[in-house]
Amino acid sequence: MCIYILPITELVNAEGQYHRAVYLLERSQSCLTASVAIKCGIDPSNIVRTTRQTPTGLNVLLDDDIVKEMPEGQDMKVQLLEYVTQLMSPPQSDWSPDVAFDADSKMAVTKGWELRLSF
Repeated sequence: MCIYILPITELVNAEGQYHRAVYLLERSQSCLTASVAIKCGIDPSNIVRTTRQTPTGLNVLLDDDIVKEMPEGQDMKVQLLEYVTQLMSPPQSDWSPDVAFDADSKMAVTKGWELRLSF
């Protein structure tokens, strides 16, 4: 299967850029995520989740069913968004946006990228 991606960044908009062909060995979410990440120059292991943004603005978590139903030659815009989650937060009295927490704060932080596809 072949799809066409248009990487969108904050520095460069869609004007003047060209789509890139991405070939999928199988119609699965994991194959699509890895192939698009590699084409965008990102290590696939740093992708935390892959979502699809519909034309109406609805954000949908991408799964194998969506990929299986995609037509051959589907074109899409790709955004890489920084994704950070905290599994456990400190007590509110100790929290401040300007405070940097160390390993002793018992916060598990996951950092990576969200791959947002618009088609």
